[in-house]
Amino acid sequence: ISACLVGSEMCIRDSFKNDIIKFELNSNKETSALNNQVKSIAGKLKNSPSTKITLGGYTDRSGSASFNKILSIQRAKWVKDQLVGKYGISNDRITVVGHGETSSTKEYDVDSRRVEVIQVK
Repeated sequence: ISACLVGSEMCIRDSFKNDIIKFELNSNKETSALNNQVKSIAGKLKNSPSTKITLGGYTDRSGSASFNKILSIQRAKWVKDQLVGKYGISNDRITVVGHGETSSTKEYDVDSRRVEVIQVK
């Protein structure tokens, strides 16, 4: 288990360490692969009703910094909207953070276009 800090709250990265939702280039749109990943996260949240998470959105470096910041928030918000609207997870258990572009040296880095799920203690 590794610890981290989200805002002023401690978090752990163990329970959701493999829950990284990857998006297409310049997109926050739904795909069947994204739906399956969100469904898996919803199952974990339903099995642990006191668990709270932070969804951290990221982008690659292909757009402007301002576009990437907005897109990273939209990606994280899309995941939250699915968890709340489709799976009935309580809105107050999920925080959304947009980090913008990653520090990757690749402009079109597939691994950078993601939402990470972090459990908050």
